Amino acid sequence: MFHKQLILDNSKSNIGAAKTFRQVKELVHGYENIGPTLVDIKNFQRAIKSYIGERDVDLFLDRLEKLKATQPQFYFAYDVDASNCLTKVIWADSTSIRNYSFFGDAISFDPTYGTNKYDMVFTPFTSVNHHRKSVFFAACLLSHEDELSFKWAFQHFLTAMGQKEPQFLITDQCPGIKKTFPSVFKQARHRYCMWHITQKITDKVGSALCKDTDFLHRFNAVVWDSDLEPFEFEKKWQQLISDFQLEDNEWLSTIFTDRKHWIPAYHRELPMGCILRTTQRSGSANSFFKRFQTAMDQQRNTQRCDDYDSDHSLPNLDTNIHLEKHGAIVYTHVVFKMFQEEVKAAISCGVADFDKEENLRIIFVEDAEANRTFKGKGIRQIPRKYILDRWAMNSNATNRLDPNGNVIEDSNMAHSDNSLVCKLQSSVQQLEFSKLYLRFTWTS
Repeated sequence: MFHKQLILDNSKSNIGAAKTFRQVKELVHGYENIGPTLVDIKNFQRAIKSYIGERDVDLFLDRLEKLKATQPQFYFAYDVDASNCLTKVIWADSTSIRNYSFFGDAISFDPTYGTNKYDMVFTPFTSVNHHRKSVFFAACLLSHEDELSFKWAFQHFLTAMGQKEPQFLITDQCPGIKKTFPSVFKQARHRYCMWHITQKITDKVGSALCKDTDFLHRFNAVVWDSDLEPFEFEKKWQQLISDFQLEDNEWLSTIFTDRKHWIPAYHRELPMGCILRTTQRSGSANSFFKRFQTAMDQQRNTQRCDDYDSDHSLPNLDTNIHLEKHGAIVYTHVVFKMFQEEVKAAISCGVADFDKEENLRIIFVEDAEANRTFKGKGIRQIPRKYILDRWAMNSNATNRLDPNGNVIEDSNMAHSDNSLVCKLQSSVQQLEFSKLYLRFTWTS
């Protein structure tokens, strides 16, 4: 009977019949000892999927209802059409809501992944945590990519997150999102995914220009440069257009008009403005939709491991500067490496004023052999006002409260029974396990 249990377990992770067949072979030490054939296993999987296909929506919504009943901070909402068909659903557990309270300053939202089977798009809300890795906030399934659907999704997302708006939300240039965004978000900025825009450049300006000139190199150098001030970007852009005689290109004129929605130069004052510039984080979430529970468990386990590593080890130092030493105990390891590079770069700059009002000054003295020595005056630690909490170690260790004043709990999906989509198979197993077995006569 263990064959059937393995098939059911593998179905949770979308492992097909062929791989399952090979796994069974290893467990019983040879194909001759398996019992069922590959066709038998395929038939069994097909029977499971057929059963689920008739009942999965009801099971899915029932699962959400049970999670809400056992976890008060779990949020979900759904909508059906006149035929009682599911058209919209959104859900977020307490861990996702808690993560949003720490890392919800910038959000990626990308409605480009079709689920095929249900003819709905999977639209995750994601961002970057304090280890610069993807963090998941909420999931949404939509049957239509129109204004009403996006407005519904955004409104319920804000409701789930206690009406706390991000600093900005990055999406593709979907017309439905463009029209809906201002009616829902009153403070957040709407940004366009730079990757989606730059991928169109060859089609819009011609392959010959891109292949035979240095246009692409110069274009990328202008639009991706986060060190440019807005006026510098505009000057370089106009020079680029003039040099390649592209004044009449309508698409280039349009994206220049929309420059404040996607060019980093216009978002430099935002802490995440030059870091999250594409919907790549959502793309990563899309890729694991069909193995949702496994991916969520893995993502959250990775964050716990990264937290432990940063809390219980120290990175290597490259200088004797007190600022670097302080940064090593303030920031997570991956963020410290970025800070470390800035420290080393500052050494080569001679003299740098950090804050004249507080008499904080770094002085570098170059000896005759060009070896720089840090003296320092009045600054041995990074001033607190320059430390962004979202990048610090233990940045997600404090308690956060929901709008009702309750502590937002960590549901810890890796160690609980909180799966959603993939748990549908387990629900079927619990309800109809014996019925499915009756369809087969092979034994273990």
